[in-house]
Amino acid sequence: MDKIMLHFLAFILVSLTSSSEVSVENILSQHNICTEPFKKKFSGEVLAFLTPWNSKGYDYALKYSAKIDYISPCWYQLNVYTVYGYKLEYDLLGEGNKTFIEASKDLFKILPRIILENTNTDDYKKLLESDEDQVNLSEKIKNFIISKGFAGVMLEMWTQGNGILRNADQKEYLRSFQVRLIQKICRTMKANNLMCMITVPAPRPNYRVEFSMGEFLKLSKFVDRFALVSYDYSQISPGPNSPENWIKSCYKELVDQIDLSDYDEEAAESMHLKYMKQLMLGVPFYGYEFSPLDKPNQYTRHSTRAITGNDFLQLLEKNKMRVEWESAHNEHKFSYKIGKNEIIAYFPTKEMIESRVKLAEKLKTGISIWELGQGFEYFFEAL
Repeated sequence: MDKIMLHFLAFILVSLTSSSEVSVENILSQHNICTEPFKKKFSGEVLAFLTPWNSKGYDYALKYSAKIDYISPCWYQLNVYTVYGYKLEYDLLGEGNKTFIEASKDLFKILPRIILENTNTDDYKKLLESDEDQVNLSEKIKNFIISKGFAGVMLEMWTQGNGILRNADQKEYLRSFQVRLIQKICRTMKANNLMCMITVPAPRPNYRVEFSMGEFLKLSKFVDRFALVSYDYSQISPGPNSPENWIKSCYKELVDQIDLSDYDEEAAESMHLKYMKQLMLGVPFYGYEFSPLDKPNQYTRHSTRAITGNDFLQLLEKNKMRVEWESAHNEHKFSYKIGKNEIIAYFPTKEMIESRVKLAEKLKTGISIWELGQGFEYFFEAL
């Protein structure tokens, strides 16, 4: 048999062992391979979060910078508190990675995440009800971003604010003030040619509304991009982390039901496209492992553990793993047994990432990745 025929047969074999026949062996042998690191395939924007506690993300960001438009490092937190019994103070705490900033300054736009933490209900209500404090906070964030030379800010305060207000009187009324707070911050940023993005929870079936279509519309004039947290779907019982059918329903709920009847057909399509481009489909680079509890309770029969790429490799190496592609969710399910107990894991594969990229292309949205340092290099093949 000549060399041409051998190469042809090898090509056919590789083609046949693609998404339908993912195996433990090909994950172990291919997870750290990306054949086109300098070519971006996805036509939309890509935002990637990175964290200091998964430092591999810094290396991936630099290595695959051609595929990334925005980086949001999780370096800073915002604390709001009262001093002297009446005066509100707002601290921006944390420290950036100067080496990474210097190495990446010409590669992509950096918008650090600022997360709202260590703030009680009374202090947050004061902030929401005070125009002066909102202006002061907006100026503080703007000046901080300018002083560091960043392109803008990623605000992670919507879900945190909802949590702070969970047991507050008039919480829906105060939530409307939360919209105004974010509008003020973003208006200040944009007036200084800085970008303003926020993270928002994805709508969940049979669950309280954490972020509504109306709130999206009120913020869309001020916020450049919305990073949709379309993962963490199954945290109590075994199930997919980011099922594709759920993601599709999120976009229907947030955008497809917006009333555009006042526009002609062409203008309505343009507005719909504008809204979709503001949204960034959340793609997880991590997964979950579910183990049966010795003593199940009324809430769950399983313990849940978030797992990174390194954790997942150890599971594959140490256990006889069964691999299934769940076409209803477009995710792979992994399972193995310890005695009579079945342990189940859902972790992204290259095929799952490819599926989400195709969906984002179809929806005409961007992609936001949580988070770089937890995943595998072959995930970047699809981007």
